[in-house]
Parts: sequence; structure tokens; C-alpha cells
Amino acid sequence: MTNSVDRSAGKRPRERPFVEDYRPYTGGQLACIMRRESPHESHWNMYYRNNGMNGYRDRHYILREFSEFREALKKLENEGEGGDVVWMEVGCGVGNAIFPILEEYGHVDGWRVVAFDISSVAISLLQQKQNSLPCIQRDKLYALV
Repeated sequence: MTNSVDRSAGKRPRERPFVEDYRPYTGGQLACIMRRESPHESHWNMYYRNNGMNGYRDRHYILREFSEFREALKKLENEGEGGDVVWMEVGCGVGNAIFPILEEYGHVDGWRVVAFDISSVAISLLQQKQNSLPCIQRDKLYALV
């Protein structure tokens, strides 16, 4: 004898929906949602409007943690030539991880940074700080939303 219960006995057969195709009724809602700013974007924009460049401290530990990147930069510095090293930073904010590395290795040729963030306020602050850098460092950084 088993303790299993037959659950299919009390279920009704699945009925067909009243409307077969919902797209004509919901298409406008999807277009409206796609036009709106995401809540994440508005929260980060508000955060950077309130805190500016002071929201986070500079991350001077990045090259210690990512030894492959450090070794690639040292190789470029010592040999002077090499492949093109591209560092892409997702969620760069105002560049707290980028600027310490640019200060240390900004003089080295053969590498660049592509950085992007969801916050347009953060990117505009980053670009303002980028404009204050020496030309050789400024040209290594490309930031976008």
C-alpha cells in the first residue's frame, strides 16, 4: 500500500484562453516600458549627483589583485613594444579603479582603457576628470554610457 495521492482527479481540464493573441493589446505597454529610464539608471544618477567624485575611494589594489594585467603593463613598459592591451571596465563609475592605474602606467604605450557605466552622470564626471589629465594619459581612456 502506498501513501501517494492521485492529484489529477480533482483538476479541471485546461481551458483555452478567451483571447488567443495578446500582442495587439500589450504592444503599446512594451514600447512605453522600453522608452522609460530603468530604475537602476535613475538610482545611480541620483547617487552620483549627490556624491560626485567622493562616493568611493580610489582602488589602488587593482594591479595587485589582477597580476596578469600588471604583468602585461610591465612587459609593455620594459620592452617598449608588444600587442595592444585593452582593458574594459564594466560599471566604471567615476573611474576610481582607472585613474590610479593611469597615474602609474599612463606613460606606457600600447594599452588603453574602454570604460562604461549605466549612469550618465558618472560618465560625465569621469570625462571632466579625464580632461584634467596629461594628454598621453587622456588619450588612453574612452568612456561611454
